[in-house]
Amino acid sequence: MADDAKKLAIVVVAGVVLGGIAYLATRKAEAAPSPGAPAPKPGAPSGQVVISLSRNQARQYRTLYSLPNDVTFSVTGTVTKGTPAPTMTLVVEYMNASGAWVIYGSTAIDGAVPVGEKRSAIFQGTPDNLLRITGRSSGAFTVRGKILLTSTAGKGEAVSPTQTFNISAPAPAAVAPEGTVAVQLFRQRESLRQYRKWAE
Repeated sequence: MADDAKKLAIVVVAGVVLGGIAYLATRKAEAAPSPGAPAPKPGAPSGQVVISLSRNQARQYRTLYSLPNDVTFSVTGTVTKGTPAPTMTLVVEYMNASGAWVIYGSTAIDGAVPVGEKRSAIFQGTPDNLLRITGRSSGAFTVRGKILLTSTAGKGEAVSPTQTFNISAPAPAAVAPEGTVAVQLFRQRESLRQYRKWAE
């Protein structure tokens, strides 16, 4: 009888242990991600950017008065890849006389930008801005958009195709005409005086 009791106890203990192992294995299988949806791995971000221009048509009538913005640059960036979500900075660059790209303006977007989302920024190209930044306010300008992405996994950037536009020099300001006039006087008085003297 004692042997039978021991055997029964061993069977019970073994059953409990096996049951516990099976339960833990089931819980682990439930917690593990399915093969078709692996956990995202950290990766450097990448994106796309486009730039568009809109012209102030009233610019051609510019004379004495400063008009609003002559050119508006709209830059739109999209995050195409990156974990975790990166921060984004949108940039407009112009090509200088040496052919190098120089920053015209930049805007840092608040907060992280998830994959697939877009952000935009507007930059103004007034004659004053163009003169202050590029050193000239008229002529042909070549610009492009640029996106800068940064996360703990790395950095990424992309540039847009270039855009070229022309701004004509403003018409000269109206100026009142100036000049000189010469009046030649005949010496009538002198002749009259001589006549009177002769008559006396």
